[in-house]
Amino acid sequence: HFIKKLNEITWTNDQKKLYRSIPHQKAKVRGEAGCGKTLTMAHRAIDAYKKTKSKVLILTFNITLCHYIRDVINQLRHRDPEFKDTKNFMRNFRIQHFHLFIKLFAIEHEIIKNKKKANTYDIIETDVKEFEKYKGYYKTILVDEIQDYEREWVDIIRALADENTELIFWGDEEQNIYNRLQDKEGMHKHRCYTGIRGNWNRIHGSHRVQGNIANLALSFQKVFLYDYDDNRIEPTMDDLFMPETHVEYHFLDNMATEIIFYEVDRFVKKYKIHQDDICYLSNIVAPVREIEAELNKRGYRTITTFETEAEYQALSQKYQSDEYIKEKLEN
Repeated sequence: HFIKKLNEITWTNDQKKLYRSIPHQKAKVRGEAGCGKTLTMAHRAIDAYKKTKSKVLILTFNITLCHYIRDVINQLRHRDPEFKDTKNFMRNFRIQHFHLFIKLFAIEHEIIKNKKKANTYDIIETDVKEFEKYKGYYKTILVDEIQDYEREWVDIIRALADENTELIFWGDEEQNIYNRLQDKEGMHKHRCYTGIRGNWNRIHGSHRVQGNIANLALSFQKVFLYDYDDNRIEPTMDDLFMPETHVEYHFLDNMATEIIFYEVDRFVKKYKIHQDDICYLSNIVAPVREIEAELNKRGYRTITTFETEAEYQALSQKYQSDEYIKEKLEN
């Protein structure tokens, strides 16, 4: 569905200002989740290759995003008559998550001598000057999700860029889920660190948040996040990801697992939702831990981002200190 939509996409004015490669430019781009940062970056990558005929380096923080970017570039290039029939086109792009790239680059250029004992974290702690020897190695460097990067990692990336390198950072400080250190200078101290001076470029709107969910999110933001006016949720009119959304609100004055299951089952049957497409979210772990335990009893397979109820109870019986239990759970 998404790939089909790629062929029908209408670029916004914000995206049009940023989807063309500008040789030698150093810039930073921000925008909320779903605004099309990665899509715009993929288009810019193709344009950069067209202008330089040199391999483009694209860095992410996670592996899944690498696959996504590769798919998007491969689809977008079919819109360009120059590249739609080009064989082995993807060889012109080095798309890797940062830790893999830095390890392989250090081995390829013998920044680290012993390949068998090459440790990514040891490489990251290597003097930045070792990487500065390769300034300008890539004519284009595009870095996605910059809010996920440590300051030292950004400095290594910048060390690979010379005055002729096009270096663009893309991100959203409000998705800083790893609590990375952010820029400490200027008016906006909460912005991601890039080492690049000047204002951030901005992509407005969200293709990912649509319809009733967008209205709910915007209402919530106005009431509870009113001091974040510079990053207001602005849904676009077109719907890139899903045809429609349904929102229901139910108030419970206590954690009632049976009632939750009843309402979810009714919702699933009403809108013909597949069991694999159901996600339970909570701002604390205890309620969803209880829900997960009940789902397992009913024979459902689950994937969680937290400990099971059985694991929690085992630790609670073994240790008295809540702080120590919390430390064990973190580990």
